[in-house]
Amino acid sequence: MPHTEKPLPPLRVLVVDDDPDTATSQFDLLTLCGFVVKAVTDGDTALRVVHEFRPDVILTDLMMPGISGIELARRITATGVSPPPFLVAVTGCYGDDLRASEGSGFDLVLIKPVDPEVLISTLRRIAANRK
Repeated sequence: MPHTEKPLPPLRVLVVDDDPDTATSQFDLLTLCGFVVKAVTDGDTALRVVHEFRPDVILTDLMMPGISGIELARRITATGVSPPPFLVAVTGCYGDDLRASEGSGFDLVLIKPVDPEVLISTLRRIAANRK
């Protein structure tokens, strides 16, 4: 009898971007590709959603009013959420702002505009490496 593994549930992705068009377009793209997605437009809401939604991956902009993506990553890392989400900065920032993200808990940084194929293949690799 061949060994068949039970397929993993779809990757749960939280999109955080203060630009509603960006949040919506990423939501639509990722949903069409079979991911379970929530999209929010601020860090405060993201902190609440993390505990309810339990995302496997968080895609967050760095520069947002209120709680920045950098502060969001620090707070999520500090809460000790288990299992911790894979944190991805999706940003148009360069230089000092990007260097400020180092040590904030991000696992990966993608520079805007992110090619949709790159984003999808990145998420599929993350899903394949989940335990």
